[in-house]
Amino acid sequence: MRKTSLLAVAFGALCVWAAEARAEVKVHKAAQVSIDIPTGWSMQAPDEQTLILMDPKQDVLIRLAVVEAADAEKAVNVTDAQVKQFVQDVKWGDKAKPTELNGLKGLRLKGEGKIQGKPVDLGVLILGTPSKKVLLVLALIDHATVAAHDAEITGFINSIKPAK
Repeated sequence: MRKTSLLAVAFGALCVWAAEARAEVKVHKAAQVSIDIPTGWSMQAPDEQTLILMDPKQDVLIRLAVVEAADAEKAVNVTDAQVKQFVQDVKWGDKAKPTELNGLKGLRLKGEGKIQGKPVDLGVLILGTPSKKVLLVLALIDHATVAAHDAEITGFINSIKPAK
């Protein structure tokens, strides 16, 4: 299987990818935050709580899910279990680090693993939102393409902010 399809295989069970290109600001209504969808990326919204983004070459996959604040720990555990279903040898960094992003407080965690023997970088961002819910952001990046996508991913993460 081609390297660029590894992440699509990993999340194939979660959704069917939209093929349309987007270059827009999207408001995630359940979280009451806005995000900038990178140019050319596909976006799928399987339900009102979830958005899934993928770059055109399928090197990067980002999943945003909103959960009730009381269910945040459960959602983190479910996310970890889901990741481990298709990512092998998952190793998370030392500890989640406190973060603040455009006024949204939360935690940030990095890790690594393998999909079909190929290394992937993992990132989790857990943010409190204006809706008093928790936004879980999970990113999977083909390790060989991290440098090429750094600006896009950084721009996307930095675009998460309270919706106006």
